[in-house]
Amino acid sequence: MNDNKLLKNEKRNQTLVLVEGDHEKDVFFKLLLACFEEIPMKIENIHVYAADIYDLHRDIEKEYEKDWYDNGSDVDIPMLISRRLNIEPQLDKRNFTDIIMIFDYEHHDTSYSDEKIRHMQQYFCSASESGMLFINYPMIEAYKHIKSIPDREYIERNVSVKCRPGSVYKKLVEDVSAVSKYFSTYKNLSKYLEKYIPFLESVEVEHLLLNIGSLNQKDKIREDIYNLLSEYVVEEKLKNNMAYSITNSLLCLDYLDDGITYFHKLRDIFTYIINVNIKKAIRLQEDQEISGNHIKEQFQNIDWNNILETQNNASRDTEKGIIWVLSTAVTFLTEYRFFWSRIFDPLL
Repeated sequence: MNDNKLLKNEKRNQTLVLVEGDHEKDVFFKLLLACFEEIPMKIENIHVYAADIYDLHRDIEKEYEKDWYDNGSDVDIPMLISRRLNIEPQLDKRNFTDIIMIFDYEHHDTSYSDEKIRHMQQYFCSASESGMLFINYPMIEAYKHIKSIPDREYIERNVSVKCRPGSVYKKLVEDVSAVSKYFSTYKNLSKYLEKYIPFLESVEVEHLLLNIGSLNQKDKIREDIYNLLSEYVVEEKLKNNMAYSITNSLLCLDYLDDGITYFHKLRDIFTYIINVNIKKAIRLQEDQEISGNHIKEQFQNIDWNNILETQNNASRDTEKGIIWVLSTAVTFLTEYRFFWSRIFDPLL
């Protein structure tokens, strides 16, 4: 066998992800990859553009001229990422089988125009070609805008176009979200471990700690965490304080009585979030609700251009306009076969 050929094929079978900000990479994707180990994606292939969709549009115009869309330019996203982030050697498009792009709607941006965002959505429509664009409405935090499970009102949830800047929507979500505490626990624990065990790459420790917990372990969870920390922390007082602090964080969540681990609980929550957003996308396009038995068939007919037009029309009035709350980012999991086996989970 040709070793060089094998190496080339291995490098080629990768997914490149471009996200708008740190939250998307450090919380959203980090947790998705921890919960769904079946996803063939590497965290190092997720790049933060640190700019919004209209900045990306501007960068495309600079590289390919203003008529890039009409002229059918072959936009090279890995090259644009490399230039913006000063990556050397430059990312090679040939090394990636799929490109995923996740950005916010940013209707209030001074550079917003129906034409610009329509061109972006229409052009970036295939992960295996130029890239697949997922636009979150109004922004990435929409995936947490769940008030309960099940949330019967989510199908009609919207926000005013006057809900800006982004910090206003983020606070709105945090105030009502029934699931936000699960995502923040992971982030807070990561920082906590990095502070007191700085010499470790904390990913492995986090994973072990957050997988502690079942019906039989609840009463001795502090003991288990203490014993685990003993491998890394010598000072007795610090070890005890850390064990209490971590235990209290996990006991504030309600998954331990279910006899499951943190990641099992979060996996169920993500599955629910994906499910309700698929149903809402179908509702926005077809103006009808569907049962779980037909969701896959209907989802395959979703046209994200249609969804964008619906959002543009709904948000056009600067005083009375609305934006339908919709997380399209979570729906990228539908590209993987394993996900559809979970869509009939009783939790849903």
